[in-house]
Amino acid sequence: MQLRATIILAAVILLCSPIPSLSAESSALQEVKIGHTSTSISAFPIEFARRKGFFREEGLSVLMIIMRTNVIMNALLTRGIDYGTPTTSVIRGAASDLPVKAVAVLTGRPDYFLAAAASLTRPQ
Repeated sequence: MQLRATIILAAVILLCSPIPSLSAESSALQEVKIGHTSTSISAFPIEFARRKGFFREEGLSVLMIIMRTNVIMNALLTRGIDYGTPTTSVIRGAASDLPVKAVAVLTGRPDYFLAAAASLTRPQ
């Protein structure tokens, strides 16, 4: 229930906030490409910051690109994108000596859930 209230509050804040206008200074902004796997709550903090103009205030123009996880990892390795959001894959890659680093984790816990019939009381 608390997650739902948080999502609703975040959506209200996002919808009520003005989208920063584009100006002549946008050509001086450094473009940053971020690969993410879907339009979901996991990418919400980045999208919120983009819409509120937080990145622009820091001199960044952020481009969000939806890609499959394996494509994100390949794009990171070939420098086709600057950042990627699939945390588990990035950590696994870093542990396998790939030249990647996890610089932020956007969720407090994995967003995987197991749903089962109420009649099941233990794993079988």
